[in-house]
Amino acid sequence: MGTRCVAEKSRSALKIPPLPRDHEVWDTCHADLMRRTVQRLEQEISRLGGDCAHVISESIEPKRDAATSEAWLHGRFEYARYRIPSSN
Repeated sequence: MGTRCVAEKSRSALKIPPLPRDHEVWDTCHADLMRRTVQRLEQEISRLGGDCAHVISESIEPKRDAATSEAWLHGRFEYARYRIPSSN
């Protein structure tokens, strides 16, 4: 049985000066965001009593703090949480 959920917004912990159009920097931030998202989904699946999840949609975009000139990637993930029925 599946339950549809929306994950909390995740944020890359890697903050950098204004986000350049540098693919290497984007790739590094994206990898960090995805690593943190997987950790967060695993925590939520465990907390809510599921066995696995399937990401249905994702939105990833750069964000910037004008006051500090820092930038990061911000992700929002919609997922379905599943529980595998017991064989009893």
